[in-house]
Amino acid sequence: MRGFYRSSYKDADGRECYLVATQFESTYARLAFPCWDEPIYKAKFDVTLIVDEGLTALSNMNVISETKVDNKKVVKFATTPLMSTYLVAFAVGQL
Repeated sequence: MRGFYRSSYKDADGRECYLVATQFESTYARLAFPCWDEPIYKAKFDVTLIVDEGLTALSNMNVISETKVDNKKVVKFATTPLMSTYLVAFAVGQL
């Protein structure tokens, strides 16, 4: 589990489901987006995810807007506080 990866789990009915998530500690954010990926460097992050309508998008911060575009939704999250890249997190799936 490094960077942005796919994982699976069993739902309450025993069906296999999939999700994508992040594991950036300590220097794996560079596998998902261009950045100064060293814990000493800090920045604020504006995360926006475009996902299928039936999926849930999560990140470190609260959702500030969700807009439908065709069969997708654009989910924007509040700006993070100043932090290292390895602390950025997001996940998408039937959660």
